[in-house]
Amino acid sequence: MEKLKYIIEDSTIAEVLRVQNFTNEESAVLELVKNAYDAQSLDVIIVISKEHIIIEDNGTGMNRQKILDAWMHVGRSDKKYIVGEGEAARVLAGSKGVGRFAIARLGAKASVYTKMEEQEAVLWRTDWNTNTLETYQEMKKRGTKIVVEHLRDNWTESRVRNLREFLSRTYNDDKMKIQVEYKEDRKTVMRYFGKIQLGINCVSLIKLQYLAKSQRLVCDIESDEFKENVKELCPDIDIKAQKIELNIVDELDDRKNDLLEEATIEEWKKLLEDVGNFSAELYFSLKKPSTFDAEKYFYKHRILDDRYEAGVVLYRNAFSISSYEGKKDWLGFGKRSRKSPAAASHPTGSWRVRENQMSGKVIIDKKENRELSDLINRQGLMENDIYKVFIEIIIAGINCFERYRQSIVRCIANSYDEPEEKNRLKVIDSVMKNPEKLTELSSEEKKLFLDELEQMKKENKANKNQMDETERRYKYDIRLLNMLATSGLKATSIAHEMHNDRNSIDENVDYIIKALKRYELWDVVSDSENTKYMHRDIPALFRHSSCVEERPICTMPARA
Repeated sequence: MEKLKYIIEDSTIAEVLRVQNFTNEESAVLELVKNAYDAQSLDVIIVISKEHIIIEDNGTGMNRQKILDAWMHVGRSDKKYIVGEGEAARVLAGSKGVGRFAIARLGAKASVYTKMEEQEAVLWRTDWNTNTLETYQEMKKRGTKIVVEHLRDNWTESRVRNLREFLSRTYNDDKMKIQVEYKEDRKTVMRYFGKIQLGINCVSLIKLQYLAKSQRLVCDIESDEFKENVKELCPDIDIKAQKIELNIVDELDDRKNDLLEEATIEEWKKLLEDVGNFSAELYFSLKKPSTFDAEKYFYKHRILDDRYEAGVVLYRNAFSISSYEGKKDWLGFGKRSRKSPAAASHPTGSWRVRENQMSGKVIIDKKENRELSDLINRQGLMENDIYKVFIEIIIAGINCFERYRQSIVRCIANSYDEPEEKNRLKVIDSVMKNPEKLTELSSEEKKLFLDELEQMKKENKANKNQMDETERRYKYDIRLLNMLATSGLKATSIAHEMHNDRNSIDENVDYIIKALKRYELWDVVSDSENTKYMHRDIPALFRHSSCVEERPICTMPARA
């Protein structure tokens, strides 16, 4: 028995893996930054110009044998779970052995200069058709420098700025310093989610901790959203902090069949345990509430100095997972708020956070949450049962915050004296009936009048925004309905033409059969020798024709 192995052209595999794994240039650069992190580098410098990209680190580097055994072995990875000890320990970001093809996404030609400590320096070159390996003289003790040429993208100042922002959102560690240089301007990439400051970055902090063994979710809320006098209005609610523990088995009981159909309680608990422990920090704030609302609901901070607006990022240890870096609404805030659009002050409806009101990070672990696995193209997570339950657990924690905040806002709204509200409405009604009374209003009435005008202005603006949103949301549906209506008219027209053609064909078939019988050819075409093949069986063709299904030809009398 002869054993066979696939042979794949270098250029083909480089093309396939660069296209499939790296949809944009930022994700390709990030993959090479991850390689530097896994090599225990303390610094990585990315130098970008029109001609080339250089990515240089001071990590462990590679020798000739490592190039041959690992670098040139596609799909093979010798990376463990963790390297280093104590504070220097790092959970390795790579695992699939295809990250080097990020170079192919960036450029058509590359040179990798690399050296391990007390080892001979080696240079690997490629144009993705031919690969060469040679030695060279290097003064540094260790490290790797990747030079990418014949770039596939036009790197402008705007694109470099986007890269810095992307790396800022996707890197969540301090063990390696990242710098990006463009036109001799070198800037250090700062972690987007640094030290949180209530009243500066957000107004509420929601910490979630999921304990998989006991299926419990701990929700710890810190808030600085409301002024101190709200304590007097809502004495039964702690407006500064709230800690809630949920039994997820009970909390998601009504969703159990949707997530795991016909599951026993043991299977359900096993699924909740398989998710693994994880944590999250979510940051809530309103985006520029009106002056009227700020005064009415006693908001302490109307405009934040450095508001978090990056969305919710999903990190696996030190780096975010591709496609979950904050731009994608993967937790479905938009869908939830559309289903339940009630304001927080609504007496019965459930308020839901909007997509632009929540930012933060969810952190999973490569080993602890191994069931949350990457898609084969590394552009997201496999949306299996584990993933769906994972999302529902996070949403359960967000529900805790929504109920807590809505209880405060409702309490404030209920504290207003109803007769006073009615009097305020009477002020503007009286002015509308007799505009001359405007000059006779007292200072208190003038204030109420201006407040009412501002409220009306706000409501008009809100109604307009809602109308614009509704128009935008249903614009596609209207175009689709128009297309379907047009298609329906065309289909009706075609059907009418086919009906006319059928009547014409029906009559012609009758005439043809009568003619064949008149010329004594009917018995010839009906002979068994002439009906052996379907395409020559004329009577069968007539029988199978839809135009004569209602009048079988066998009942047609022969003409004398």
